[in-house]
Amino acid sequence: MKCIDLFSGLGGFSQAFIDRGHDVTRYDLDEQFKEVPNTIMKNILDLTSKDLETADVVIAGIECTHLTYANHNLEFMAYNKAVELATHTLSIIQDANPQYWVIENPKNSRLWTIIGKPNYHTAWGYWGEQYLKPTGLKGILPHIDWPTRYTEPVPKESWNLKRYKRNKFSYLCDTDPARRSLIPYAFSEALCVAIEENRGTQELLQ
Repeated sequence: MKCIDLFSGLGGFSQAFIDRGHDVTRYDLDEQFKEVPNTIMKNILDLTSKDLETADVVIAGIECTHLTYANHNLEFMAYNKAVELATHTLSIIQDANPQYWVIENPKNSRLWTIIGKPNYHTAWGYWGEQYLKPTGLKGILPHIDWPTRYTEPVPKESWNLKRYKRNKFSYLCDTDPARRSLIPYAFSEALCVAIEENRGTQELLQ
């Protein structure tokens, strides 16, 4: 199977594909990720649909720094660049027309006002993360085994109650942006296995 991972970062989205012996190509522009295996340093804007047309699955965790509503200091130029990246990514994926594809971003990201609503909502807490992190997915997916339960962690006894109520479990989230955006291995594996088993296309729910 050929998997192409856009905005690959630390590679969490495609790691199970590598571990299970598939052909994975990762694209990112951030130099901090140049040593991540299978990563090509390239601007996504320089890719075309021809670069994706051999892929069985294309996955993209679009960088959300300038798309999140949590960013109250949004720069106009940076936001415009984020919009350009998002629309270009969707365009080349749809033109390449792989059997499966998925774009990931936080549930409340501005991305969904740019490229359209996600087809499905999940939360990384369901996939093993300690914090819930509601997430949107847009694309064409196989029949994944979707988990439905999230077991909340026990909060620190010393945690300030008022802050705890305002930011429930947010203190469990990694402070490193790259690791905070790492897609859970369990999701990568579930996606990979479903494609391997040829489960067919799933109509995702609104």
